[in-house]
Amino acid sequence: SMNVTVFRGAERPNPRDLQFRLRQEIGCEIEFIDADDLRALEPSLSSEYTSAALIKGQARTLNPGKLTKVLAQKADHLGAHFHRAEVRAVVPQSDGSLTIRTNDEDLATDKLVLAGGIWSAELLKPLGYNLPLIAERGYHLEFSSSGIQINNSIADASAKVIASSMENGVRIAGTAEFASVDAAPNYKRADVLEPLAKRLFPKLSAVNRTRWMGIRPSFPDNLPAVGRLDDLPSIVTAFGHSHYGLGMAPGTARLVVEELTGGSNEDLSDLKVSRFA
Repeated sequence: SMNVTVFRGAERPNPRDLQFRLRQEIGCEIEFIDADDLRALEPSLSSEYTSAALIKGQARTLNPGKLTKVLAQKADHLGAHFHRAEVRAVVPQSDGSLTIRTNDEDLATDKLVLAGGIWSAELLKPLGYNLPLIAERGYHLEFSSSGIQINNSIADASAKVIASSMENGVRIAGTAEFASVDAAPNYKRADVLEPLAKRLFPKLSAVNRTRWMGIRPSFPDNLPAVGRLDDLPSIVTAFGHSHYGLGMAPGTARLVVEELTGGSNEDLSDLKVSRFA
């Protein structure tokens, strides 16, 4: 599929813009089209949009939640054991092992992969790590009986929102809100997406719509925390991927496996939490 970045009225994509140059430098194919080609590609799009940049060869999932469940089922078939519990604390023992305190029981382990998203930093705080991890919350609206068809992911260049056809309907997203982990959702941030969606797609039906908020774990340098803790080598971290967790998951998994089975061949110093020391 493609990412189609659309421009309204007299606005035009500039091939020399950084976003396009960076993609082309790593071999991404980009094509610039006019109103007629855009209308043929996306008939539901408003005629206010007169040009677009096609970013080709993009992969995406139609249902992130289902993808996660399928991967969990595969892990289960391969022999992984799932233990559902609320983790309260991670306690290092004198022999280098760890005790995981949960609401259910204490679990003993020699190695731990800490991949708890935004909550990972709270578990590391009692161990002496004070990390600048923040909750960068995103909102979206999903229209389950939209009455329109979108063939690609559509990014509105000026409004900075993206609309896509998902398994459960048309979804529009594109907000960032810095708040505490426990703050109540501010669903006005989702509601403001509806007029932007209708500006893109005038025939969109909003009769059945769902609001959603999710928490991205973000570091100020936009890099995740991946690698072994220098002073607690039984803990390997894998969190803080900001907006890019789905795309970075396979690479993160490879690095984590290498760390667990003898150490990565790559220099992870730029990714380890020790960069914040």
